[in-house]
Amino acid sequence: MWKLIVIFIAFWRLLPVNQEDPIVIILDDCKEWRIVKHGLRDKRDFIYSKEFPENGTVHLDHTRYSAEPETKSLTISEIEKGKFFYASELDFQDWSKWGEFNGKKNEKVFVMMAEDFCSQKRFEHNYSFTLYEVRVDLSMQDIVIDGI
Repeated sequence: MWKLIVIFIAFWRLLPVNQEDPIVIILDDCKEWRIVKHGLRDKRDFIYSKEFPENGTVHLDHTRYSAEPETKSLTISEIEKGKFFYASELDFQDWSKWGEFNGKKNEKVFVMMAEDFCSQKRFEHNYSFTLYEVRVDLSMQDIVIDGI
């Protein structure tokens, strides 16, 4: 009996705890994003940045700081079956939901790169896009108060 309990506990620990669907963000506002390619480890290490003049900047980081970020291949129809958003419809407060300090630890965010979505590939039937896991970082705008 105790062997069965040990096997059950070992099996239970191997199961993922909270396996939510990842969030997919399609960077459809192609001219708004600025990309910085690192190239230190891999040609696909990157940071995308988009400025929100009144609030700050959103950074989408697909570099290897602690763990290997994931990639996925999905078609547009597969993406549309899950939780997805178009970046052009998101404001700074929307992005802050997925920011490093506000996001759930086990909630993964993937992006479709702007150059992929804004190409002719999106019109090809059953074309599989590579989605990149990113960490969402925010840098806030400095607030200047007159007279202080």
